[in-house]
Amino acid sequence: MRRALRRASAITAVSETYLDWARDCAGVDDKPAAVFWPSALRREAAPRQRPHLPFQVSFVGTFGHTVDLALVVKAARILEARCPGEFVFTLAGTGPTHAAVKEQAHGLVDLHLPGPLGGAEVERLLGESDCGLCCYRADAPQSLTTKLFHYLSYGLPVVGTLPGEMARFLEQHRVGVTALSATQLADALIELRRPQHWVSRSRGALRLIEQRGLEAEASRMAEFIEQLTGS
Repeated sequence: MRRALRRASAITAVSETYLDWARDCAGVDDKPAAVFWPSALRREAAPRQRPHLPFQVSFVGTFGHTVDLALVVKAARILEARCPGEFVFTLAGTGPTHAAVKEQAHGLVDLHLPGPLGGAEVERLLGESDCGLCCYRADAPQSLTTKLFHYLSYGLPVVGTLPGEMARFLEQHRVGVTALSATQLADALIELRRPQHWVSRSRGALRLIEQRGLEAEASRMAEFIEQLTGS
Protein backbone atom coordinates (compact mmCIF):
# COMPACT_ATOMS: atom_id res chain seq x y z
CA MET A 1 0.00 0.00 0.00
CA ARG A 2 2.81 2.39 0.88
CA ARG A 3 4.53 1.74 -2.46
CA ALA A 4 1.27 2.20 -4.41
CA LEU A 5 0.48 5.48 -2.67
CA ARG A 6 3.99 6.86 -3.19
CA ARG A 7 3.86 6.03 -6.92
CA ALA A 8 0.34 7.44 -7.36
CA SER A 9 -0.24 10.76 -9.11
CA ALA A 10 -2.98 11.62 -6.64
CA ILE A 11 -4.82 10.24 -3.62
CA THR A 12 -8.59 10.12 -3.18
CA ALA A 13 -10.71 8.83 -0.32
CA VAL A 14 -14.31 8.63 0.86
CA SER A 15 -13.58 10.67 4.01
CA GLU A 16 -11.00 12.97 5.55
CA THR A 17 -10.21 10.24 8.08
CA TYR A 18 -9.24 7.79 5.33
CA LEU A 19 -7.37 10.48 3.39
CA ASP A 20 -5.28 11.31 6.47
CA TRP A 21 -4.53 7.60 6.90
CA ALA A 22 -3.42 7.32 3.26
CA ARG A 23 -1.15 10.34 3.55
CA ASP A 24 0.43 8.93 6.72
CA CYS A 25 0.89 5.56 5.04
CA ALA A 26 2.52 7.18 2.01
CA GLY A 27 4.67 9.43 4.17
CA VAL A 28 3.87 12.39 1.91
CA ASP A 29 1.36 15.22 2.06
CA ASP A 30 2.18 17.17 -1.12
CA LYS A 31 0.27 15.04 -3.67
CA PRO A 32 -3.00 16.26 -5.21
CA ALA A 33 -5.75 14.82 -3.02
CA ALA A 34 -9.51 14.97 -2.68
CA VAL A 35 -12.43 13.45 -0.78
CA PHE A 36 -15.44 12.12 -2.69
CA TRP A 37 -18.28 10.97 -0.45
CA PRO A 38 -19.72 7.46 -0.91
CA SER A 39 -22.98 9.21 -1.69
CA ALA A 40 -26.34 7.99 -2.96
CA LEU A 41 -28.58 8.67 -5.92
CA ARG A 42 -31.09 11.47 -5.59
CA ARG A 43 -34.64 10.24 -5.05
CA GLU A 44 -37.81 11.92 -6.17
CA ALA A 45 -39.46 12.12 -2.78
CA ALA A 46 -41.86 14.77 -1.51
CA PRO A 47 -40.76 15.96 1.95
CA ARG A 48 -43.12 14.90 4.73
CA GLN A 49 -44.49 17.36 7.26
CA ARG A 50 -44.10 15.14 10.30
CA PRO A 51 -42.81 11.72 11.39
CA HIS A 52 -44.99 8.66 11.85
CA LEU A 53 -46.63 7.63 15.08
CA PRO A 54 -45.19 5.34 16.33
CA PHE A 55 -41.76 6.63 15.32
CA GLN A 56 -40.10 4.15 12.94
CA VAL A 57 -36.37 3.53 13.57
CA SER A 58 -34.50 1.35 11.07
CA PHE A 59 -31.15 -0.30 10.49
CA VAL A 60 -30.35 -2.12 7.25
CA GLY A 61 -27.01 -3.86 6.86
CA THR A 62 -24.65 -6.59 7.98
CA PHE A 63 -24.69 -7.67 11.60
CA GLY A 64 -20.91 -7.40 11.75
CA HIS A 65 -18.43 -7.17 14.60
CA THR A 66 -17.88 -3.40 14.17
CA VAL A 67 -21.64 -2.72 14.31
CA ASP A 68 -23.04 -2.04 17.80
CA LEU A 69 -26.59 -3.38 17.68
CA ALA A 70 -26.43 -4.36 21.36
CA LEU A 71 -26.49 -0.63 22.10
CA VAL A 72 -29.65 -0.28 20.00
CA VAL A 73 -31.35 -3.16 21.84
CA LYS A 74 -30.57 -1.50 25.19
CA ALA A 75 -32.00 1.81 23.94
CA ALA A 76 -35.13 0.01 22.70
CA ARG A 77 -35.64 -1.47 26.19
CA ILE A 78 -35.29 1.97 27.76
CA LEU A 79 -37.86 3.43 25.37
CA GLU A 80 -40.26 0.51 25.75
CA ALA A 81 -40.22 1.13 29.51
CA ARG A 82 -40.43 4.93 29.32
CA CYS A 83 -42.89 5.37 26.45
CA PRO A 84 -44.33 2.00 25.41
CA GLY A 85 -45.67 1.74 21.89
CA GLU A 86 -44.22 5.07 20.74
CA PHE A 87 -41.10 3.69 18.96
CA VAL A 88 -40.71 0.72 16.63
CA PHE A 89 -37.26 -0.62 15.74
CA THR A 90 -36.56 -2.72 12.63
CA LEU A 91 -33.07 -4.20 12.37
CA ALA A 92 -32.86 -5.82 8.95
CA GLY A 93 -30.02 -8.03 7.78
CA THR A 94 -27.93 -10.92 8.99
CA GLY A 95 -24.34 -11.68 9.85
CA PRO A 96 -22.07 -13.14 12.52
CA THR A 97 -23.71 -11.31 15.46
CA HIS A 98 -27.32 -11.92 14.40
CA ALA A 99 -27.92 -14.77 16.86
CA ALA A 100 -26.50 -12.73 19.75
CA VAL A 101 -28.64 -9.70 18.87
CA LYS A 102 -31.74 -11.90 18.62
CA GLU A 103 -31.05 -13.31 22.08
CA GLN A 104 -30.46 -9.85 23.54
CA ALA A 105 -33.73 -8.60 22.03
CA HIS A 106 -35.83 -11.46 23.44
CA GLY A 107 -39.11 -10.17 24.86
CA LEU A 108 -38.99 -6.77 23.18
CA VAL A 109 -42.40 -6.16 21.61
CA ASP A 110 -41.41 -3.20 19.45
CA LEU A 111 -38.12 -4.48 18.00
CA HIS A 112 -38.27 -6.59 14.84
CA LEU A 113 -35.56 -8.70 13.18
CA PRO A 114 -36.90 -9.58 9.71
CA GLY A 115 -33.59 -10.97 8.46
CA PRO A 116 -32.09 -10.04 5.07
CA LEU A 117 -34.37 -8.06 2.74
CA GLY A 118 -34.49 -7.77 -1.05
CA GLY A 119 -34.12 -4.47 -2.85
CA ALA A 120 -37.85 -3.74 -3.06
CA GLU A 121 -38.31 -4.61 0.61
CA VAL A 122 -35.47 -2.29 1.65
CA GLU A 123 -37.02 0.44 -0.50
CA ARG A 124 -40.36 -0.01 1.23
CA LEU A 125 -38.87 -0.18 4.74
CA LEU A 126 -36.78 2.97 4.39
CA GLY A 127 -39.61 4.77 2.60
CA GLU A 128 -41.79 4.14 5.65
CA SER A 129 -39.07 4.93 8.23
CA ASP A 130 -38.43 8.09 10.23
CA CYS A 131 -34.81 7.58 11.23
CA GLY A 132 -31.77 5.57 10.11
CA LEU A 133 -29.23 4.08 12.50
CA CYS A 134 -25.48 4.21 11.84
CA CYS A 135 -24.55 2.28 14.95
CA TYR A 136 -20.88 1.32 15.15
CA ARG A 137 -18.57 0.45 18.01
CA ALA A 138 -16.49 3.39 19.24
CA ASP A 139 -13.29 1.70 18.02
CA ALA A 140 -14.69 0.83 14.58
CA PRO A 141 -12.55 1.87 11.58
CA GLN A 142 -15.52 3.35 9.66
CA SER A 143 -15.84 7.12 9.21
CA LEU A 144 -18.33 8.26 6.55
CA THR A 145 -20.21 5.21 5.32
CA THR A 146 -22.36 4.32 2.34
CA LYS A 147 -25.13 3.48 4.81
CA LEU A 148 -25.17 7.08 6.06
CA PHE A 149 -25.82 8.49 2.59
CA HIS A 150 -28.30 5.73 1.75
CA TYR A 151 -30.46 6.82 4.69
CA LEU A 152 -30.11 10.50 3.81
CA SER A 153 -31.33 9.83 0.27
CA TYR A 154 -34.68 8.78 1.76
CA GLY A 155 -34.89 12.00 3.76
CA LEU A 156 -34.12 10.16 6.99
CA PRO A 157 -32.36 11.92 9.83
CA VAL A 158 -29.53 9.73 11.11
CA VAL A 159 -28.53 8.79 14.63
CA GLY A 160 -24.87 7.81 14.69
CA THR A 161 -22.79 6.27 17.45
CA LEU A 162 -19.34 7.11 16.05
CA PRO A 163 -17.34 10.00 17.47
CA GLY A 164 -15.05 11.85 15.10
CA GLU A 165 -15.79 12.61 11.48
CA MET A 166 -19.30 11.16 11.33
CA ALA A 167 -20.34 13.06 14.46
CA ARG A 168 -18.96 16.29 12.97
CA PHE A 169 -20.72 15.57 9.67
CA LEU A 170 -24.14 15.07 11.32
CA GLU A 171 -23.75 18.25 13.35
CA GLN A 172 -22.29 20.42 10.59
CA HIS A 173 -24.95 19.53 8.03
CA ARG A 174 -27.76 19.31 10.61
CA VAL A 175 -28.94 15.94 9.35
CA GLY A 176 -28.74 13.95 12.58
CA VAL A 177 -27.30 13.50 16.05
CA THR A 178 -24.67 11.38 17.76
CA ALA A 179 -25.27 9.18 20.80
CA LEU A 180 -22.46 7.36 22.59
CA SER A 181 -24.54 5.31 25.05
CA ALA A 182 -27.91 3.55 25.17
CA THR A 183 -29.37 6.30 27.35
CA GLN A 184 -28.11 8.99 24.97
CA LEU A 185 -29.58 7.05 22.04
CA ALA A 186 -33.00 6.84 23.74
CA ASP A 187 -32.91 10.54 24.61
CA ALA A 188 -31.81 11.45 21.06
CA LEU A 189 -34.73 9.56 19.52
CA ILE A 190 -37.22 11.21 21.87
CA GLU A 191 -35.85 14.61 20.87
CA LEU A 192 -35.67 13.72 17.18
CA ARG A 193 -39.33 12.74 16.93
CA ARG A 194 -40.43 16.28 17.79
CA PRO A 195 -42.04 17.40 14.49
CA GLN A 196 -40.10 20.65 14.10
CA HIS A 197 -36.80 18.99 14.94
CA TRP A 198 -37.50 16.03 12.65
CA VAL A 199 -38.71 18.09 9.66
CA SER A 200 -35.62 20.32 9.82
CA ARG A 201 -33.24 17.35 9.66
CA SER A 202 -35.29 15.41 7.13
CA ARG A 203 -35.27 18.35 4.73
CA GLY A 204 -31.59 18.87 5.42
CA ALA A 205 -30.96 15.26 4.39
CA LEU A 206 -32.82 15.66 1.09
CA ARG A 207 -31.10 18.99 0.41
CA LEU A 208 -27.66 17.50 1.05
CA ILE A 209 -28.26 14.61 -1.36
CA GLU A 210 -29.56 17.05 -3.96
CA GLN A 211 -26.34 19.06 -3.67
CA ARG A 212 -23.84 16.24 -3.11
CA GLY A 213 -25.53 13.08 -4.35
CA LEU A 214 -23.88 10.40 -6.46
CA GLU A 215 -24.26 12.40 -9.67
CA ALA A 216 -22.62 15.47 -8.12
CA GLU A 217 -19.77 13.47 -6.58
CA ALA A 218 -19.11 11.70 -9.91
CA SER A 219 -18.98 15.09 -11.64
CA ARG A 220 -16.55 16.42 -9.03
CA MET A 221 -14.34 13.35 -9.51
CA ALA A 222 -14.37 13.76 -13.29
CA GLU A 223 -13.25 17.40 -12.94
CA PHE A 224 -10.51 16.34 -10.53
CA ILE A 225 -9.18 13.75 -12.99
CA GLU A 226 -9.35 16.23 -15.89
CA GLN A 227 -7.35 18.78 -13.90
CA LEU A 228 -4.89 16.10 -12.87
CA THR A 229 -4.26 15.00 -16.47
CA GLY A 230 -4.35 18.51 -17.89
CA SER A 231 -7.13 17.66 -20.33
